[in-house]
Amino acid sequence: MKFSLHSSKSSINTLTTEQPRRRRRRRRRRRRTMMKMMDFRTAVFFLCTTATLLSTTCAIAGFLPFLSLTFFPLLRFHIQRTYRVAFFSACLAFIYRIGYTLKKLTGGVTTQEQMRKELNAVTSSNGFQLTMFSVIFAFYSRPLIIALFPICVPALYQWFTIVHKIFHSEDGKSLYTKVGMSRIFSFLQEKMHVALSLSALMEIVILAVIVTDSVRKRSVGKTFMYVMWLRSRYQCEDNTVFRIKYTYYNTGYYHKEAWKSLNQNLFAPLTSRVPALQRVSDGIAMAFTQPRSRGI
Repeated sequence: MKFSLHSSKSSINTLTTEQPRRRRRRRRRRRRTMMKMMDFRTAVFFLCTTATLLSTTCAIAGFLPFLSLTFFPLLRFHIQRTYRVAFFSACLAFIYRIGYTLKKLTGGVTTQEQMRKELNAVTSSNGFQLTMFSVIFAFYSRPLIIALFPICVPALYQWFTIVHKIFHSEDGKSLYTKVGMSRIFSFLQEKMHVALSLSALMEIVILAVIVTDSVRKRSVGKTFMYVMWLRSRYQCEDNTVFRIKYTYYNTGYYHKEAWKSLNQNLFAPLTSRVPALQRVSDGIAMAFTQPRSRGI
């Protein structure tokens, strides 16, 4: 039996060209299957949270010298861009949620009083408050990496919720379950209250950075604006962000606990030694705990 060298070469070339085509087809099928399992709203939140998490990762990697100088030198030159993309993508998801929530709420509104109540509910929501937060720090004078934490936490939970809903299988046969992603999702759900507590604490710690920058630049406008924003967070009774619901409590509870922890561990030791500082501490407490007398 005789074999043609030309025919064997052509068959090898055919195999080598067919393999990439098959891979591309498989990838397309996976993308189509994934998009079919999402409605439009889910797809919007998935894309926005993915962009937020990727941009946050790139910004942090560019900020760390041992990573940016050794492995990813380009990231160091694009920190400002990736930093802003993280806020803009999160802001887009928040605004989208506010938009369809307003459309739903105002559908049956007949009086001006009802309209005012509905608008107050929207402006006191996590979505609106975090939109303001994103705008403030997207245009801050310098990249403040710590400010990415409060938007990265809800983005991570929303992203994992969508992915878990699509790929998780009860029989444990899916690749998602086999590599342990289901266990990671369960762990994150159990520790959600810890993540939200840390997020609230970070939001408060950022105030110290803003005050320092304001003193250095002799400008108190941003400090006043951020104090008012923190006050609204302290009073916030919303327990949802994006399309996920907190497992325990609401935003106001986590901020109250964070202030209580700071008072016990930081303020109390100082005021016990310097009594004059007690008045300052009481004034700060009153500014945040006093309920709002009127809405919009």
